[in-house]
Amino acid sequence: MRIEVHVPVSKFSAAILRAREEFPVRLHRGHLLHRTLRVKPTDHTDDLIAYNMVTASVPFMLTPSIAARVKKYGAFIGYHIHKIHVAELMSYLECAHDKQLPIQAELRNYYNKYDISYEDFDLEHMSRQWRRIKQGKSATFMQLDGGKVAIPPHTYMTLPVRHAITALHLIVSAQPSLYYQGDRFDQRLYRYLESWVLHQITDMTATQVAEHLGYHKSTISRRIATMNNLIEMDERFATVASDDLPQSMDTVLAMR
Repeated sequence: MRIEVHVPVSKFSAAILRAREEFPVRLHRGHLLHRTLRVKPTDHTDDLIAYNMVTASVPFMLTPSIAARVKKYGAFIGYHIHKIHVAELMSYLECAHDKQLPIQAELRNYYNKYDISYEDFDLEHMSRQWRRIKQGKSATFMQLDGGKVAIPPHTYMTLPVRHAITALHLIVSAQPSLYYQGDRFDQRLYRYLESWVLHQITDMTATQVAEHLGYHKSTISRRIATMNNLIEMDERFATVASDDLPQSMDTVLAMR
């Protein structure tokens, strides 16, 4: 049973979700935001920022357990949803930068695409954020259920990792029938794809992917090899072959 819950989000995130999703939002396990609804604060350093940032809300259909988590950690969850969307924008600007396109003009194009109000989220603030990203910030990790460390939806994740996470979400969304057995999400297949996409897009070694996801190297190596076999032997997986995999944010966004 699922119930409708209004999840606190920033006005920036609300505009993006309004353009991309049907309300109320229904999340499958492969959705980019699925893990985000399970985050919980490891400290209170971001509390003030979170409560000041999340001034809007979006309806989601959630299980009672996740709804209870949203009630308890709503502002913190909304803050991390905001960070996911900022990370996507930063990746979009990275692509524009690589093509030597004017960043300010591309930033305005992005705002216009999602009908984001300049008053709700200042363009100059985003320009400053972009400059900070270009200076190189290290990734930050957060705790999820079960105590496992996972790649987080954080503004300062490296650009290749943000590309990989977005691509992972879009690949699953493009062919949901591959990842569902009836109404049940195929978690094992998703883990194969997750490891393989991170390995392909970021050029991380199996050891580095294992460190990011909190698994042993042998587990990740086995998942990557299994996914390679599926791509080679099963034509249904041909669309996720490396030549077609999104390597930059403009290709990722074009898949929507």
